[in-house]
Amino acid sequence: MRERFFTYGYRMLASTLAALALLGGGTVRASFSNPVAPIESADPWVVRSGNFYYFLRTTSSGVTIRQSASLDGIGTGHEVTVFRAPFERILSNVWAPELHFFDGKWYIYACGSLKAGQFDHRMFVLESNAADPMGPYTYKGMLMPNLRAIDGNVLVRPTDGSRFLLFSGYDADGQCLYIAALVNPWTKAGAAVRISVPTLPWETIGAPINEGPQALTRGGKAFIAYSASGSWTPDYCLGLLVNTDGNYMNPLSWTKLPQPVFQRWDPNQAYSTGHNSFITSPDGGEDWLVYHATADPTVSQWGKRSTRIQKFSWSPDGYPRFGVPQPIGVQTPGPDELASEPSLKAFYKFEGNAADNSGRFQNGASQGGVSFVPGLGGGTAAQFNGTDSHITVPKSIDDDFTIAFWLKTTAAGGIGPWSAGCGLVDGDVAGQTTDFGVSLMGNTVAFGVGNPDTTIVGTAAVNNGAWHHVVATRRGATGSLTLHIDGQVQATGSGSTTWRAAAAVLRIGGLLSGGGRFTGAIDEVRLYDRVLASGEIALLSAQAAGAQIRRNMALKGISRTPAE
Repeated sequence: MRERFFTYGYRMLASTLAALALLGGGTVRASFSNPVAPIESADPWVVRSGNFYYFLRTTSSGVTIRQSASLDGIGTGHEVTVFRAPFERILSNVWAPELHFFDGKWYIYACGSLKAGQFDHRMFVLESNAADPMGPYTYKGMLMPNLRAIDGNVLVRPTDGSRFLLFSGYDADGQCLYIAALVNPWTKAGAAVRISVPTLPWETIGAPINEGPQALTRGGKAFIAYSASGSWTPDYCLGLLVNTDGNYMNPLSWTKLPQPVFQRWDPNQAYSTGHNSFITSPDGGEDWLVYHATADPTVSQWGKRSTRIQKFSWSPDGYPRFGVPQPIGVQTPGPDELASEPSLKAFYKFEGNAADNSGRFQNGASQGGVSFVPGLGGGTAAQFNGTDSHITVPKSIDDDFTIAFWLKTTAAGGIGPWSAGCGLVDGDVAGQTTDFGVSLMGNTVAFGVGNPDTTIVGTAAVNNGAWHHVVATRRGATGSLTLHIDGQVQATGSGSTTWRAAAAVLRIGGLLSGGGRFTGAIDEVRLYDRVLASGEIALLSAQAAGAQIRRNMALKGISRTPAE
């Protein structure tokens, strides 16, 4: 009976989402088919910034960047060349470029040979001259001039922002994975440590190789997906290293899974499936695997590789599930574009940190005793202790806006104007009139603005220990305010039409003016600079509710039926 209930609930959820999209409550998802970039597009790397995806791949002659408005359009985007060999000591065979954003600038990690036409590779770094991912770039030099190495990637520790260089180095045991701390994006600190040696049978086909390390962090775990065996063989595949203690420089802290996590799948004519990167959908709600593969196992795979993408999921115990490679030429639902519009100014998923997942780099900072606990859909949420913990984020909204988030609490807030409650997402400034905020008031939620002080209060209780979705909207031209809880309108009102300029930042988990500390968890905070329609609000609520249904099903050991 329980299985039937969850199956029915999931189907009802899917029907609801489709209906809301058709009513204008969201964007109907476009479909695509693999490959998304044609032969030869090996070693694909994709990153999103603002409203665009940026795609890099091995060209051998240099480094090119393509810009695309959609993930499935990366193969046809506008392209620029930002580095061309020969240049100084880098003479040929430029491989596996990656694009990362650190400290207000873009950095490209790549490798090239010191000998023309040969494989004597060194890693090097390019730095952008401005904040534009498309360049131009300046050559910063080689990371380790005396070490033959390829495939640089950067792992960022969520707890303190420390950066670590991952790479594949050549030694007596073959190609092995190494890690080294970084002083800055182009300078290594101290000696590198070996963390993986190709010893398993599936790592040694063609040659003993571990290469192409790619970092992934979630829920207190760090993962390194890596490519194993010869890239010229159809058995090139992905393995996985796992770290749970945050001590990245200790080889004993990394555990290798005994079997490949992504490999050739003959029924789908997918071979040499490796050298991946990771990307999220624009709203941060979906995780996607970008990789290269071939369609013919009988020839050398070099020169035959195309770029493909597919969505992956997470197990109940927090491990990535990549599935099997999908066939080419089959229409598949594309990345969820609900929040890809320019109006999404910030999105905080709280996956072990306060980073902005919208691609606009509006990163927050945790202060006091903020911790991260199980959240929606298998991820984590920010937990506030009611004493000294909060998260400060840039104020990216001020006139027309929508504030949307999830909360879970058993606490109660104060009574009076919103500024007497416990701050949830707040911009209250003492003595100022152009402020605003959302707070916990009694057993429900309040939303208010200043000049004059206007507060609207919900009627539904939210302090029952369950997750509740809260949306507050404000229209500048009319001063109209609305408050939704769990997709339903709870209260409306009208306040000042004055620009909300008082606060320079917003505080999550407390009042910006001080005090009003919240006890409980908050997840998936979205800030829009427009007023979302009621259908869009219902869709946001239903999407996250669907993630929670799927999480509950997984925890109870219930599977979806093939019909779903």
